[in-house]
Amino acid sequence: MLGETIHIELDRNGPLWEKSQYRDIKDPCPVFDGKTWQIFGSGRSVASEKWGILHVTAPYINGPCGLNNHAQH
Repeated sequence: MLGETIHIELDRNGPLWEKSQYRDIKDPCPVFDGKTWQIFGSGRSVASEKWGILHVTAPYINGPCGLNNHAQH
């Protein structure tokens, strides 16, 4: 089967997170705890050049998302 082409269909479920107070967001890691989707990552503030921990929660992977401010700095 070497050289055989494999086709995989992927469905997009919308953005994990849309930028708001962050200039840059990287390394998103979605986690489902059985009830809520949580997204952890790194975010760089629009107001400064400081990086912080991004923590977002949503009832569904495609939203609506809410930023949890307690995870910053």
